[in-house]
Amino acid sequence: MRKKLLVLALLAGTLSAQADEYPYLIFETTDGGRMPVEVESLTIQIVDGNLMAGGKTFSLASLSRMFFALTPDATSGIEDLRATEDGAVEVYSLNGVSLGSYENVSAAKQSLQRGIYVMKGGSGTFKVAVK
Repeated sequence: MRKKLLVLALLAGTLSAQADEYPYLIFETTDGGRMPVEVESLTIQIVDGNLMAGGKTFSLASLSRMFFALTPDATSGIEDLRATEDGAVEVYSLNGVSLGSYENVSAAKQSLQRGIYVMKGGSGTFKVAVK
C-alpha cells in the first residue's frame, strides 16, 4: 500500500512539473472559440455538467478540447497553413495508414471525418485538422 502511494505521489509530481512548463491551459469550444486560463494555482471543478477553471465556467457539452500553451493566444500546433493547396493530395492517418488520394485539400476535408490527418501534396507533407 505504501509503495502505491509513493508511486502516485511521484507521478503527480511529474505531471505537475510538466504542466509548469506551460503557463496557460487553452479551452476550445465546439464553435471554435478559445479561452486561455493561467495554470498557476489553477483549480478545476466539474459541477452539474459545467467545468469551472480559473474563474471561468464552461458547459461540458460545448468543450471540444483543451491543451497547454506557452502564450494565451497559442494554437495546438496543428495549422491549416496550406489548406488552399491546389493539386492532388494523398491522405494518411496519424498511424501511417493510407486513406486514399483526393483532387485537392478541400475535397479531402469534405470526405474525411473529424480528426487529424497527414496530407502529402506537391509542396510537401503537412498535418491538417478536419473540424
